[in-house]
Amino acid sequence: MTIQDIADESDYSPATFYRHFSDKFDLIASAFKNILEQHKKENSLLKGVLI
Repeated sequence: MTIQDIADESDYSPATFYRHFSDKFDLIASAFKNILEQHKKENSLLKGVLI
């Protein structure tokens, strides 16, 4: 997958992509970080709740 593929799928230009990320691996790292932060947030909300 290329930056152009990502840009085409997201309807943003490659220039916009590079304003936010240095490369596609930076995008993946950012997405992974966001997923981990969301997971931590959800777990803290569930603390003390019986499931």
